[in-house]
Amino acid sequence: GHVFIGEDKANGENYSFLQEYFYSSDYDKFLSYVFTDRPIYRPGQKVYFKTIIVNSSSQGKSYFAGKEGAKGVELWKSDGTAGNTVLVKDIYDGTASSKPTSLTNVGGALFFSAISNSIGAELWKSDGTQDGTVLVSDINTSVGSSSPSGITDVNGMVYFAANNGVNGVELWKS
Repeated sequence: GHVFIGEDKANGENYSFLQEYFYSSDYDKFLSYVFTDRPIYRPGQKVYFKTIIVNSSSQGKSYFAGKEGAKGVELWKSDGTAGNTVLVKDIYDGTASSKPTSLTNVGGALFFSAISNSIGAELWKSDGTQDGTVLVSDINTSVGSSSPSGITDVNGMVYFAANNGVNGVELWKS
């Protein structure tokens, strides 16, 4: 891929833009941004950064799994600028990670799998706000996780694979 490094003179922000960094059969629909905590690094210095992979057709809303400070890997959103890149919700309290995966837009809501401290990996949805980021269902009500995967939009309905702890992995819809 190609790396472009520059400065947003209007906002005084430094950025790097990576082209073709994110593999997809539709790679031209994705943009990747890397935000660093300083404009120049010298050999031997630690590099702290946030990476954002944006679906260029998402009309300015982009969600990703990110980590900052003492929090674990959690759900973040961005419009591609450092100032509007924010944590949506700390799903797994403390330093542990909720590790949001399979982020899928269905009818304007974001559906994804995430781990919480009390129920394990289950299906969640978000409207982009802390209060609007909620558990859809605790599918595996035993000690284990349902581990939703393959979250897909089919005509506004959410289909995914999950394990309820009794029947094994099966097709589910929400």
